Amino acid sequence: MTKTNKIVALALLLLSCALVLSISLWLSHRSASATVDSQGEIVNVAVSALYPDVSIEELTASASLVVYGKVTGASEPFAIRPANGGDTSNFVDYTITPETLYRSAGKVGDTITVRVKGGLVANKNVICDTEPELAVGESYVFFLSQPSGGGSYNTKGSYYYPCFGHNGVYAPTALAKSVRSETVFKTASGKTLTLNSLESITAAHKGVAADGQEERNRFYDDMKKQLAAGALTQEEYDSIIEESQTYAEIVTE
Repeated sequence: MTKTNKIVALALLLLSCALVLSISLWLSHRSASATVDSQGEIVNVAVSALYPDVSIEELTASASLVVYGKVTGASEPFAIRPANGGDTSNFVDYTITPETLYRSAGKVGDTITVRVKGGLVANKNVICDTEPELAVGESYVFFLSQPSGGGSYNTKGSYYYPCFGHNGVYAPTALAKSVRSETVFKTASGKTLTLNSLESITAAHKGVAADGQEERNRFYDDMKKQLAAGALTQEEYDSIIEESQTYAEIVTE
């Protein structure tokens, strides 16, 4: 990958959520395990993203919403064409009913939408081993970010992404729970917390939660610095900014 391509990839990942992420969906690698034949054979597309190892404190500080809530619904998988017009990828929107709110950048409704990459649309099945697995009827601790604009796979609408993929969702370690506050919740990568410990951690992050627009403004400032330093040409800079202001589209395949 050229230096310019690396810069473009970094630029797009910073716009994919309200966090300062160093690696995200735009640094993912894909491999198809099958090809489409005349009968419309399903194509399995394996997608994996590289996420930095973040502490629970860093995760909390970078989230625009930290909530304990129940998954009360899930959409059918749908395809999104990214802002740059490239290959589509599939997503599922989960409906979450908040039970306890720990951190928020603003008012939260009776339900929220959490968007997770993966799913089968037409004959394309996207499998992402670094995205969380959610079950309708189960409650989780969510660390979420909300897009503040376009770029990447960001469509218009109100929804959240899990912070740092599956690192942003903690699942209960046992389905039968007698004391909810003492239940141990665990990520797919093995990190754990209890609701009691989460309350203590979030109390240390008082004030306004992470704001997507603030992060976007920092991104624009950084791109200007790259342009001034000669790391980007004017044409490259204009292309990045234009794409960051363009929304992805939900498509029917």
